Amino acid sequence: MALSPADVTVVILAGGFGTRIKQQLPDLPKPLAPVAGQPF
Repeated sequence: MALSPADVTVVILAGGFGTRIKQQLPDLPKPLAPVAGQPF
């Protein structure tokens, strides 16, 4: 079954120091931040 572009959701993990997300998740590195209950 092929997916149409409307069926695909993506998250782009951009470079940087993660200073804004560090306020919310001080003990986790940015790549382990949960999205929809799963780390990405």
